[in-house]
Amino acid sequence: MTALQLTGYEPTMARIHNYDFADAAKETPYYKTIIPAMLDYYETQNYVFTHGWIPCIRENFGYCYCSDWRESTDVAWQHARWYNGMDAAQTADEEKTILCGHWHCSYGHAKYEQKGSEFGPDADFTPYYGPHVIALDACTAHSKRINVLVLEDDPL
Repeated sequence: MTALQLTGYEPTMARIHNYDFADAAKETPYYKTIIPAMLDYYETQNYVFTHGWIPCIRENFGYCYCSDWRESTDVAWQHARWYNGMDAAQTADEEKTILCGHWHCSYGHAKYEQKGSEFGPDADFTPYYGPHVIALDACTAHSKRINVLVLEDDPL
């Protein structure tokens, strides 16, 4: 929906003219200006802010922490953006708390706290606080809520 709004394409026309639609999306300020200006992470004295998680080794049934994540390649960061931070935090050995999004908070509440379901009427979309992680994604399209935290910390 965002790409449709940015390009002015109707859904049917975007499907019919998918290459033109993709080209139009690449000409938007979002694609040309905002995406290139994005940071992989922002770090303060006590926190690391990132989209999905920090680069780590993704294994079949979990994640393996990498202490040199700050020196990771662009490809490693591309993968890390889509990781489930609540799962990855289970093996993290990071001193700082990592704030992440991308994965709905109800997952962490359901899996690690046995508190409600992921998407049922008892789902909890409030921020998930776990060891070394605060997950913020409220799954807004589903929950109709946005999580906001105010943190005071010293910059590096």
